Amino acid sequence: MIYESQTLVSAMQTRVGQYKDLKEQLTELKKGFESIVNLDDELQGQGQGQSKDFIKHRSMSWILGCA
Repeated sequence: MIYESQTLVSAMQTRVGQYKDLKEQLTELKKGFESIVNLDDELQGQGQGQSKDFIKHRSMSWILGCA
């Protein structure tokens, strides 16, 4: 099998750019979730506590694992 180093390097550079974009998107998503979790009285109703807890414990742990 013959490897073309330029093609491989180009593909790796493209992938690095994609991962950087994904990291930026996950960082923005994390900030959005944090703003929801940090709401005081803005969320109202019976489910507000459960919603904040879900975001805090489930979604944030997943995002932190990815970013």
